[in-house]
Amino acid sequence: MERAIRPETDASKIFAANDSKAKELRNTGFGTVLTHKQDGIARGTGAVVVLGDDKENLDMVKDKAAAFYSFNKGSSTQDYPGSLMGSIALLRQTYLDAKWYATQRPATEGINL
Repeated sequence: MERAIRPETDASKIFAANDSKAKELRNTGFGTVLTHKQDGIARGTGAVVVLGDDKENLDMVKDKAAAFYSFNKGSSTQDYPGSLMGSIALLRQTYLDAKWYATQRPATEGINL
């Protein structure tokens, strides 16, 4: 399994309010941000949150607001991909595998949630 592909990451589930960072952003004129975890090539979904001082669930405006991608594999300890071309090939192969799994998966393959 390639650890640079992390589509299961959901920012709305891991979001933790940071009062000092929120105050800093509010002082520069921001009231809302789109946040995500910056790790991996396929980084999962981001969430829109207001820069308030309420609990995380009250600051959340929209979960799963966007999908995030990068050419940097992040904290993955695997050697591959080691280049831009490798990152593109890995992302392309991931989409091809997902299409195969959705349309042609044999019964013996099992179900991967």
